[in-house]
Amino acid sequence: MQKPPMQQVQIDPRTLEDVKCSKGSLTPIGACNNKNFKQVFQMKRVSALVSPSGKEEIITMPVFVCDKCGTECKELKKGA
Repeated sequence: MQKPPMQQVQIDPRTLEDVKCSKGSLTPIGACNNKNFKQVFQMKRVSALVSPSGKEEIITMPVFVCDKCGTECKELKKGA
């Protein structure tokens, strides 16, 4: 059975909530609240025991950090 084609949804970005840096949100100084993030990469070492190649490997994982204070955006992490 063939899936029906997905409908195009028109979304106006001006109506969407901004994701903001939450660093310092629980301090008297207040939160960073910056809305700009940049993508950086974390590197993880995969043991030869679990690596598909049987050799130790390094993998990269994209992460977004605040462009102002450098705090990682936790909202995009699985289970956050």
